[in-house]
Amino acid sequence: MKKVNRKTGTLVGKAICDKLKGLTVHTLTIDNGSEFSEHKKIAKTLGAGFYFYHPYSSWERGLNENTNGLIRQYFPKHMKFVTITDEQIKLVEDKLLQSPILDYEIGPIICCWLVHYLLQQIPEIV
Repeated sequence: MKKVNRKTGTLVGKAICDKLKGLTVHTLTIDNGSEFSEHKKIAKTLGAGFYFYHPYSSWERGLNENTNGLIRQYFPKHMKFVTITDEQIKLVEDKLLQSPILDYEIGPIICCWLVHYLLQQIPEIV
């Protein structure tokens, strides 16, 4: 997981690349949010294909929805995410990656989704 201060394409792209650097990433699938405007740069940096979910197609986002539920156990809805420390994020990340529910190699997927999840919690700054 990585917290960013604003949902800009540059900050989000850097956060994703920083978290996934050194891992084997084949594809990334994200929504059409403007925070992913640097998707071509991310794909090139990671050597991965990039795909987009169809709008209003939650069935295409099973892992995302499941991961959101797991994260909500630690960071409840309406919690002010600006108060969450990097140490707390790391603790939750470690717990999720060690979960018996995730008994196959899913680390890179979870890391990427945790970045995305945290982005959803940041108010849009115009």
